[in-house]
Amino acid sequence: MGDFCFQDFDFHEAESEAADIRQSNTLPSVRTLRGHQGPAAFLLKGSRLDEHGCDSVTPIAYTHIDMGACMGSHPKVSYPNPLLALVATYIFPHISLSFKM
Repeated sequence: MGDFCFQDFDFHEAESEAADIRQSNTLPSVRTLRGHQGPAAFLLKGSRLDEHGCDSVTPIAYTHIDMGACMGSHPKVSYPNPLLALVATYIFPHISLSFKM
């Protein structure tokens, strides 16, 4: 995904006082200016995450973990190694595990 521009967010400004946000237009993304960025800008704006950037009063720490590389080709088995690492680090230390065989 490329960098966002103000126009990516401006595109989703509501067109009337009755709406908070505009989801899209009736054109396919290939015929919409920077249409490939629209869905991401819409989600950021709709969830209000755009109000919590690094320069805001209330930033939200965020880390993106790309799971795609560990997801082999369908129908082969996938190995979600990043997920297992997160669970081992942040969940297992806080719970008691007991297995009965």
